[in-house]
Amino acid sequence: MAMTRKHYREVAEIIRAEREAAGFFTEDMMSAVLVSTFVMAGKLAVMFAHDNPYFDRGRFFEACGFDK
Repeated sequence: MAMTRKHYREVAEIIRAEREAAGFFTEDMMSAVLVSTFVMAGKLAVMFAHDNPYFDRGRFFEACGFDK
């Protein structure tokens, strides 16, 4: 089964929620969460782009809560 826009949105929302939850951690832990979610989003974006040639990496990162 191929991924759909709904799946991409749900994954982005999970990443965004993790980033927002990092605000409750110590500064070091918050930095680690922000870096790890960015790396994870990047790896997922590569996978999603292989699955769907119309996948928009920039839009996905924005949905994850990362500014341009």
